[in-house]
Amino acid sequence: MKDLQIKGLCPVNSRAEAQPQQRAPQNPIKAELKVGRNDACPCGSGKKFKNCHGKES
Repeated sequence: MKDLQIKGLCPVNSRAEAQPQQRAPQNPIKAELKVGRNDACPCGSGKKFKNCHGKES
């Protein structure tokens, strides 16, 4: 192995010379506020969410 290092055929510090891979910056995941079924509807109608936009067809 030493013979190969002397001739330059075997890299000595291949890990140290390798450049670290760059990652794209990560954005934090933001949880949206969930409307409960018995809360007021966010549309402003004054009705409960289950009787306004939360109603299933």
